[in-house]
Amino acid sequence: LVAARIREVASEHDITIFSAPTLARAIYANTELGQEIPDQLYLAVAQVLAYV
Repeated sequence: LVAARIREVASEHDITIFSAPTLARAIYANTELGQEIPDQLYLAVAQVLAYV
């Protein structure tokens, strides 16, 4: 529900939505809230940050 609302608001404001489901799943599976991103995911996260 939260993701759907984020997409809705982004659409209302003409904000491009970047989608990386594989990365999102890897972060979800390998981290806890507030924990640092695992080293093996740094490059992928850096690429997302460079995009935005």
